[in-house]
Amino acid sequence: STRVRSSAASDVYKRQERTACIEEEKVDAILVRVGPGKMQVIKIIKEITGLDLKTTTDIVNGAPKAVKENISRDEAEKIKQKLESVGATIEVKWI
Repeated sequence: STRVRSSAASDVYKRQERTACIEEEKVDAILVRVGPGKMQVIKIIKEITGLDLKTTTDIVNGAPKAVKENISRDEAEKIKQKLESVGATIEVKWI
């Protein structure tokens, strides 16, 4: 009975540990393809990164290129969602 309880507790602990590791993983958000809304993509990337217009334009014109690097998976998914809403293709790469 004690073994069963400790085994179940161990399983719960392992699941929580795996979830924490996934949440802490760092990723890169890569602009793969700009799509039809180039000006909107530039505007969103400028807003996301805080970079100047020239640097932002260089990122867009140089696709595939990293929009943001070494960020949380959650942040990368938000970036992906914003940019895909204007027709861009984004890849989230685990580092």
